[in-house]
Amino acid sequence: SFSISTRRTWFDLLTTPAQKIIYKNLDEEESTGIAKYNLYDVNAKINHKFSNKSRLYFSTYFGEDKMIIKASDQHEDFELSLKWGNKIGTARWNYQIGPKLFSNSTLYYSTYSFNFLNSVKSDIETENEQIEIRSSNSEIVDYGAKIDFNYIPHPNHYIRSGVKISSFHFNPTTSFQELANGQNAATSNLEGGKNLSGIEINTYVENDMTLNDRMKLNAGIHLSNFSIQNSNYMSLQPRAALSIMLGKKSSLKLSASKMTQFLHLLTSPGLGLPSDVWVPSTDNVKPENSWQYGIG
Repeated sequence: SFSISTRRTWFDLLTTPAQKIIYKNLDEEESTGIAKYNLYDVNAKINHKFSNKSRLYFSTYFGEDKMIIKASDQHEDFELSLKWGNKIGTARWNYQIGPKLFSNSTLYYSTYSFNFLNSVKSDIETENEQIEIRSSNSEIVDYGAKIDFNYIPHPNHYIRSGVKISSFHFNPTTSFQELANGQNAATSNLEGGKNLSGIEINTYVENDMTLNDRMKLNAGIHLSNFSIQNSNYMSLQPRAALSIMLGKKSSLKLSASKMTQFLHLLTSPGLGLPSDVWVPSTDNVKPENSWQYGIG
């Protein structure tokens, strides 16, 4: 079986022609401009059943947002363009090894990119014409493989375990500038951050246990290793959650877990645009560690 769906905004298909009609009726000396925004995405899924014990799944997603603002008058042309989007692809094989053991093997690929362009031309069609163009691009690519096992040795135990290996490639930001004043032009490439690649390996095991009629316990441990540049970071992360039924309509839940994050998000305060940049832990920037506790 398969399914395909797609979406696209239609608002810009109405507003763009309307803006052109409005500005067409203005005098040549008045400012003109246009602003438009659109997005689209596509989802596709295919699955094939080889037998009652074996199934294969493919899925993909890709989408993009784009915003363009243009303005001009007799003396200046201005353009601002922003574009960002994701691409994801996954292949998964589900197999029943035995009556109590199941496996899921997965290959995946994902990428996120952000592009910015700002162009200003002033004193148009004169000897002193000035051109200023600034652009920047950032990208993160992630691909890897994992295998997960579900094992049910007893009705009171549900054991999950797995191994995952991921490869990360970071291009935090690359900027380009072009400046021209009359016949004099200059260009430059500004490297905002080095391209970095890292490998992350994870393994985990957890057990959903029914202790008695009123108590359930989920306990597990997660081991991660992240290698980048000359550094190697290893983290052991235990986790546990206990649920106690106090009565027919009430329960008490307790939890504790250790978390380690190897990726860091650099945000732009005050700028309501997707210009945030993901960067990895490096020789100089260590991973973030936390303990989380919950009761309710």
